[in-house]
Amino acid sequence: MSSTMNVSFFMFKEKVSRYSTTLSASILSVVVNP
Repeated sequence: MSSTMNVSFFMFKEKVSRYSTTLSASILSVVVNP
């Protein structure tokens, strides 16, 4: 039970970090090239 929750939480954290990286990169490109 706990191991399954650990795996899903890790995958969720990985997805969120990847999404935030993409989001900040797009925001940065918009700021640099208006």
